[in-house]
Amino acid sequence: MNRASVNQKSYNPCILIVDDDSSVLKSIERFLHAYPLQIFTASAAAEGIEILHANGPFQVVISDYLMPITNGDQFLGEVARTWPDSRRVILSAYADRKILLSAINEGRVHRYVTKPWDDHELLTVIQELLEEYRTIEATRSEVQEIARKNQMLALTNQQLENLVNDRTADLVVHQKQLQDTNQRLRQLSGHMEELREQERRAIAREIHDELAQSLSAIKLEISNLLPVAANQALRQRLLEVKHQVDHTLETVQRILSALRPQVLDELGLEAALEWLVNDFSRRSGIDATLLCSLDSAPLPVTLSTCLFRITQEALTNILRHAGATQITVRAWQEEDQIHLSIKDNGTGIAAERRNAGDSFGLLGMEERASLCGGHFMITCPPEGGTLVAADFPLISLLEDAP
Repeated sequence: MNRASVNQKSYNPCILIVDDDSSVLKSIERFLHAYPLQIFTASAAAEGIEILHANGPFQVVISDYLMPITNGDQFLGEVARTWPDSRRVILSAYADRKILLSAINEGRVHRYVTKPWDDHELLTVIQELLEEYRTIEATRSEVQEIARKNQMLALTNQQLENLVNDRTADLVVHQKQLQDTNQRLRQLSGHMEELREQERRAIAREIHDELAQSLSAIKLEISNLLPVAANQALRQRLLEVKHQVDHTLETVQRILSALRPQVLDELGLEAALEWLVNDFSRRSGIDATLLCSLDSAPLPVTLSTCLFRITQEALTNILRHAGATQITVRAWQEEDQIHLSIKDNGTGIAAERRNAGDSFGLLGMEERASLCGGHFMITCPPEGGTLVAADFPLISLLEDAP
């Protein structure tokens, strides 16, 4: 090790030399005194241990092999157990090679220099061992820094995990609250729809019982007056009034059917769908066909009303928007499932229109289906047009059957 390379170091390493020969200690100390090293000497192993405890850590420990009481291998073994990072050297004219080899293999000794030593060789060994020590220290610092960062990372991860857990718990609570709110809104919507149907039924019954019967009575009275009319002008006038009454009765019947068709309550869903499709075809001029294969057993009132209203709304949408010339309405039953489909050959419906928030007709049909536990969908088949479909589990609604 040349003097310049040692002088570049920012600190003075500590070197301990243990030898029972004072001339050896003085010679090495005199040689190394020229370099920026802190040199400590001891004449026995016990004294060396005391110096190590008092002045450590020592980067390099050099020991003679043959010493009284405790030999160099034993001494350096103790140094290795207490200060494992220190670099250890045997400096001796004699050493048991097997013991020395075992000491090197087991890490008690790192180098072996024979006496008489060569100054350059000794200096080179010290230089190499100091570099090893610095590498160990640097590695330890890096490991400690990595451990510190890992600890900080683990702490941060734990904090993030706790935050995520807290946020997840909050989201679960909010989601449950939202689900409960949606459920209550759905129940309220179903209740409101049921009240509307009851109100429609009551209004239709009142119109039928009061207005329609009164108009029928007026029509009958006019028919009785026609044969006894005094002159032609009076008979003509009575006929005009009779025609007006007939027109008003037709309007009343149309209003009654829109509110709550009697056929749905009196004859069931199949007859109501048949009336609805035929009436739609007659009024619109569109070719509409009904294919119905429902069981003879009556369906639950809520489900019959739902199927009828979805069909009614779908036909209204087709008339307003589709430009169709043919419509097929199907209602059929498969085991415990009721299926409904309304297909037209019109212009179809764009995806953005299907998902638009202001498509209240579509939203209303979907909501009706959902209230009965069904699944609603609207698609555009490859062959064109629009397909409205809804499926309902029958078993869950059987308790509502009349």
